[in-house]
Amino acid sequence: MKRICFRLAIILFACWSCNSEPELEHETKMVERGRKTVHPQHFKLQSGGPQDSAAVYTAANIVIKVENGEDSMQTITISNPQKRLINYIRKIDTLPSPYLYIYDNDTILGLYAAGKFTAYKIEKSKALLFDHFFTHKVPELQARDSVLEFLHPAK
Repeated sequence: MKRICFRLAIILFACWSCNSEPELEHETKMVERGRKTVHPQHFKLQSGGPQDSAAVYTAANIVIKVENGEDSMQTITISNPQKRLINYIRKIDTLPSPYLYIYDNDTILGLYAAGKFTAYKIEKSKALLFDHFFTHKVPELQARDSVLEFLHPAK
């Protein structure tokens, strides 16, 4: 009987200590995020145009080639002098308006076409679909422009 009471006391003590909140040794502060709006840099049209089936845009050593194929399939090739970063195929026949956003070490390439905005983050010679940005439907977006807000910890 003593063993059962002893084991029960240990189990209750263990459960009680697991449920209690740990005491903080030092004060923790929440990091505030500062919002910074970065305005886009437009790519320069090197060849092609709105009526053509292909166009080439350049900005900051990045080249975008857009080719409209048959059946409304569009191929977008993004490259820099070192290598091709991405090949992107989508079902649309409208040539996009590409934008380049550079802030600190972040380089974002945005494509606006047919009312949709798609962005890629360029990092370490790779272009990855970037979903950590916020676009707002403001008059600038409807006028083939957009607003990009980067969220960084306050320093």
